[in-house]
Amino acid sequence: MADFQHQSLVESLTAIAPITLAEMDAIKLMNRVDTKYLTDEATLVQVLADAAAAGYRALETEGEKLSPYAYVELRNVFNDPACTAKYDGSSFIDYVFTGYTDAYVNRLRGALGLEWKLSKQHALDFSFLGDYCYDKVVDINAEGTKLKSIAFDRAFNASICIGYKFSF
Repeated sequence: MADFQHQSLVESLTAIAPITLAEMDAIKLMNRVDTKYLTDEATLVQVLADAAAAGYRALETEGEKLSPYAYVELRNVFNDPACTAKYDGSSFIDYVFTGYTDAYVNRLRGALGLEWKLSKQHALDFSFLGDYCYDKVVDINAEGTKLKSIAFDRAFNASICIGYKFSF
């Protein structure tokens, strides 16, 4: 059954008639809404079949309806509490708070994907998203004079995404 659904998906993608940029010149784009939905392949096949029946067309650029893309995003933490301390095997000693001067990259996010242009206003987006997070957690006493603990939380999350874009 999975092969049948996959074949139906390919047929649904190719059933939508093409439109050129020249045909879409009359459409003005000002803003865009980007919404992502999680669905199964059978529902996606039905949505694409309904779009084709309703007259949606897919933008072709140089004969292609799909546009590959990649992006990378970095996020920085600035003015994080900074400290120096030595660890003697059981606790931190010689703790010194050095101010809110620490800065580091705490998130790296990137994606590889394909945008399938249905028209100048509508597109479907298929992508793989990787998200690496890094956070520093500093625990000190109420007076700010003794370091209780310092920990580094790291996590990696991967997602496969299907999205719909509407531009207006």
